[in-house]
Amino acid sequence: IADPWSKDVNWKDPNGGWESGYYGHAQTSFSIGTETFQWTDSGFTRPSQEEVIVYELHVGDFASDGEIHGTFQDVISKIESGYFDDLGINAIELLPVTDFPGTHSWGYDPNLISAVKSNYGTPEDFKMLVDQSHLRGIAVIMDIVWNHIRSSSPVWQIQPNYDLNPYIKLYNELNPNETEGSWGMLDWDHFNARTVEYINQVNKIWLEEYKVDGFRYDATRMIGWNLSQPEYGIPAWTSAIAEPDPSAYQIAEHLPVDPWLVNNTSLTSSWHDSFHDRLLEHIHGSNPSTLTLMNQVVRLYEYSNSGSYYQYPTQAVKYMVSHDEQSFIQEMVTFSNYSLEQARDKDKFYATILFTSQGIPMIFQGQEFGLQTGWNDDNGYVYYEEMLEYRPINWSYLDTDPAQSHLNHY
Repeated sequence: IADPWSKDVNWKDPNGGWESGYYGHAQTSFSIGTETFQWTDSGFTRPSQEEVIVYELHVGDFASDGEIHGTFQDVISKIESGYFDDLGINAIELLPVTDFPGTHSWGYDPNLISAVKSNYGTPEDFKMLVDQSHLRGIAVIMDIVWNHIRSSSPVWQIQPNYDLNPYIKLYNELNPNETEGSWGMLDWDHFNARTVEYINQVNKIWLEEYKVDGFRYDATRMIGWNLSQPEYGIPAWTSAIAEPDPSAYQIAEHLPVDPWLVNNTSLTSSWHDSFHDRLLEHIHGSNPSTLTLMNQVVRLYEYSNSGSYYQYPTQAVKYMVSHDEQSFIQEMVTFSNYSLEQARDKDKFYATILFTSQGIPMIFQGQEFGLQTGWNDDNGYVYYEEMLEYRPINWSYLDTDPAQSHLNHY
């Protein structure tokens, strides 16, 4: 069983040498006598919440050549090329780069959250990615999963018993304000002091040793909170970060969204669900009212024009596309009978709204040059199979006139 605090783990079948998900194959990797990583980013200051523009990417798909999955070094090459500088990006949000089973995944099925995925590179490679980003004024935000974990994780295997393992609980034993949902994996017990301690220690590793600038927390509605018990759940580990490091980004994916939680905890922001959903309705012809578009798209309301809203623009992260969503061009062309030219023009219009509305704008890899991404729902009932497939970015499309026109608009 690997060390539950491992920073680098190899999961190799000893017979075949291929990537394995079996806990007994996990080996903690470390080197003795290696030189300390030399950081060169001493002049870096995080972009303020008012100025940040986020680019969400998946290392394996973003930096792939179409056959081989991308690595940290590939992303570094893109950073060094000035691509993000030219685009005007000052924050990169990485889909989970923590250890997961197999060779390709979005990373939302974690094995060990303290370790980098070895397929992407070494801990030193990831430090280099952060360092090179900082040298160009670009913050690095990690997408991190604290709702659930795989049963192959050493956190579970070191004591695979619900009655004896303090970190894990049954998925249907719900804590205050927790919604059931662990996607068939194990459910962290966020109202146990040992769990909170472990999360704080691991978060501290990423913030202090790797110098990341914050986190996007996955599936926070399934985690739980109680303001009368601030030592547990979301308030516990968000405040543990905010107190010593108030400029760190702490972004919640809290769906359905509840701005009240952001307004009353150390979370700095949340994904603004209504922005995406109202524009998607507009694409498909439902034509939301002018008041709805103003309040839920341009302004900061969620789901209604008179209910809960964010107190400050910096609390709402707005996006047209994310890893969970299809590109608007795909929605228009595949499902609403737009021509490709019409879809490109309308996508530019929606991008103008994105960058001029109240809130923090976020774009997804390839969106900036009009890449049509998504799935066709070919089986007619379970789109997750297609959504989670390996979908490398087609960088050759960037050399075309339509792509350059899109990129110039963005």
